[in-house]
Amino acid sequence: MIIYPSIGQYHESLVSFKANINTPEVAAGTPIPAGPIDFVHSSGQFAVVYKIKLNGNYHGLRLWLKEVPNSKRIYREIENYIKKLPLDYFLDYKLYDAINGISVKIDRKWEKFGFIFMDWIQGQNLYSFINDNIHQRAELEHAAELFLRMAKDLHVNKISHGDLQGKNILFFRDSSSSGHPLKIKLVDYDSMYVPGLAGLDDTIIGLAEYQSPYRKDLGELSPVSDYFSELVIYLSLKTYAECPQLWTKDQADHLLFVDNDFSDPFHSKIFYDLRIKKYRNSDETANLAKTLMYMATVRDIRMLLPLEKILEMVRNGQYPPKSFDSQLVKAQPTMSSSSSRPLTSGSAVPNSQRPWSTIPGRQPTRSTLVCSACQSIITDPSLIYCPYCFSAIYGMKTCQNCGASNVPRNARYCPQCRYKQ
Repeated sequence: MIIYPSIGQYHESLVSFKANINTPEVAAGTPIPAGPIDFVHSSGQFAVVYKIKLNGNYHGLRLWLKEVPNSKRIYREIENYIKKLPLDYFLDYKLYDAINGISVKIDRKWEKFGFIFMDWIQGQNLYSFINDNIHQRAELEHAAELFLRMAKDLHVNKISHGDLQGKNILFFRDSSSSGHPLKIKLVDYDSMYVPGLAGLDDTIIGLAEYQSPYRKDLGELSPVSDYFSELVIYLSLKTYAECPQLWTKDQADHLLFVDNDFSDPFHSKIFYDLRIKKYRNSDETANLAKTLMYMATVRDIRMLLPLEKILEMVRNGQYPPKSFDSQLVKAQPTMSSSSSRPLTSGSAVPNSQRPWSTIPGRQPTRSTLVCSACQSIITDPSLIYCPYCFSAIYGMKTCQNCGASNVPRNARYCPQCRYKQ
């Protein structure tokens, strides 16, 4: 196992850039300073990228911080595969081995490490783009469609990125192109799949805020590894376009969802609020939220569908499976998805706090209710039920056992979850 340098150790080598870069064409460049003893860079869990100026253009010098199994093979296979395709979603790059890489002094001993030299795109990651355009609905919707188009192109060419998340998606504007200038690029290819990598171990499973709770069970690089995170990102963009109040300023680690929403979707407040259209989001985003809930329960993620197929089937009322509706009976929001979405009074409240509720675990009927005060069963054919939270929302009935009574409700409005017909 290779022990890679720290960012500080790489910094020390970059001070003498020309002397410590062992490839003349790269050594001719200059790292961009960010202070007296610092350089412009961005870092992640596995690598750091420095901004280099060379021949009047900017490039990225990507240096590993941790061992990524088979990383050299992955980058070589990707480079050989994508250069044959008419795709514009990836940065051009070249892989340099340790002999032609960078020299770093570690414990008074000089060692050499490989690197990747690549294009530098002056763009915004997904978080920054949303933050700057949160009140520009058309721009966010265009970004969602651009992302959808990219996903379809990757599927056609049997490619998956493997770690789709906010910092690995860049938006930039190309004024020289015809049509809309907004473009999209993907960065960080350590977990990417192309056909030549079939069977290779899947060692980077991405951020939990973007992944199925069963992603870790996939085991190997696969063309299906993006299907879950694609819907997370697309649904988030569409929802922010419709409901900008859900965005938290300078958010930088997740979108609408956090990992608990996926590990326990039936008790997720954001899933609940989207399904009942609390924020006046559209029917489509409500149905996509329901679909993502279902996908979070699928243990074999090889059974998931690509984004374009999901949209087609959801719009035709074919997805998720009708059998999933029976599972939604138990869906009650008992947790907040994030600190920006607290469970407050006036929101949908847990089942135990309602005067009337359907019997847990049973598909609701028009006549069967349970009194939460004493748990006795009552019947009243005149009562109707909210189609989302299944509270009784019409009529008056007193529990024959304890005397607790339901309050008369308007049949077109549920005061518990705020669903409106």
